[in-house]
Amino acid sequence: MNRFKKTIAVGMLLLLMVGILAGCNADELRYWNQSVRLYKLGLESDSYSNGELKLNVDTKALVSSVEDAEELKKMMPAINLLEKGSFKYEVEQSIKNDQQSVKIYGKADPTAEYVSYFEVLRVNKINYIKVAPIKSFIQTYLAEEADAIKFINAIPEDVAYIEITDESLVSELNSDSTLANPLGIDYTQKMMTMSNTEQAKSTEPFIQVVDNLLRKGYDGYSMDIIRQDGNTFKMTMKFSDLGDILAKFLNYTLDNSDQIQNALFDGLRQVPASALATMVAAEALTEADKNKAIDDMQVMAKEA
Repeated sequence: MNRFKKTIAVGMLLLLMVGILAGCNADELRYWNQSVRLYKLGLESDSYSNGELKLNVDTKALVSSVEDAEELKKMMPAINLLEKGSFKYEVEQSIKNDQQSVKIYGKADPTAEYVSYFEVLRVNKINYIKVAPIKSFIQTYLAEEADAIKFINAIPEDVAYIEITDESLVSELNSDSTLANPLGIDYTQKMMTMSNTEQAKSTEPFIQVVDNLLRKGYDGYSMDIIRQDGNTFKMTMKFSDLGDILAKFLNYTLDNSDQIQNALFDGLRQVPASALATMVAAEALTEADKNKAIDDMQVMAKEA
């Protein structure tokens, strides 16, 4: 039971962070609904999706904060990408066949052609990452980062793909204390034994928790940076506004803490005990145990 409460506490923090990335104005809700629709479509059948994100970040505050001219020169490719960059993505997946591919393209110059930044093909829990796009991205935007250059230089010239298994990713995650999964190695190992369909369906109830949190907890909150233009969603933000955005989110959370807590706990109560048991790698969890733990967490939250 203590492990369950700890997991729910971690989950609460993760869910509350959603408020920083989303909001509840009309366009933001449409963006959220579209994301959920695509996710559910991937559970039911083979799917393909693509999209485009255009950046328009005001970096004046960032540029003015860099006093060293040489350092600023090194940062300019990345700054240009933030100011005028565009990204396109293509995602194909067949969860039932355990196969997905993700391709990300980008450009810093609006008049230029898109180039590949990242490509990965995942088949039967093995990830094949294409080397050429990674090398190109690092050489263009991270040329002054010694560790990044060392990484790509260590890859033999005749290697086209880097092969990484899910098992090795989990092992690396759990061996690094700075990256350790807050739910623990039991959870990650259990998820490894599940099919993609089982994994996806086990997380589906938590999408409903986030949905409930947005609509009933953060219904009066908006970042006001996502706008729909036809079939495209555009995100516009000034770098200097990041602090104000965070402060706005924290203030709204504090001013509406009771409403947000109620929305969160109500959403958690709707998650079947079996789904929560999967998330905490428990053999079994009764509805009574689940509700008792949530009751205890709700009391603790009100007393805090």
